[in-house]
Amino acid sequence: GAAAGAAAPGASLGRIPDARLELAAFAGSIAAYILLFEPLGFLISTAVYVFGASWYLGYRRHWANALVSLGVPAVLYFTMSEFLDVALPTGPLPF
Repeated sequence: GAAAGAAAPGASLGRIPDARLELAAFAGSIAAYILLFEPLGFLISTAVYVFGASWYLGYRRHWANALVSLGVPAVLYFTMSEFLDVALPTGPLPF
């Protein structure tokens, strides 16, 4: 039998039926995230990536998605910059 929680054969996670194209789409989105990391900064690029990826994968509670997409990077940014003294790119934001 199939493992619990395993996807059925041929099932896709997002909207592209071909798994290879879906993998290429995610690889492209990660590449875009990396390219935008410096000019947009950690907070904006991470929030946009997390929101877009979760929306693509089918999460439809947009308000909750927006709060998580903004809150998690903000907590990570604050923790890394204040407690770990790691300098993350700020982009256009003044902090």
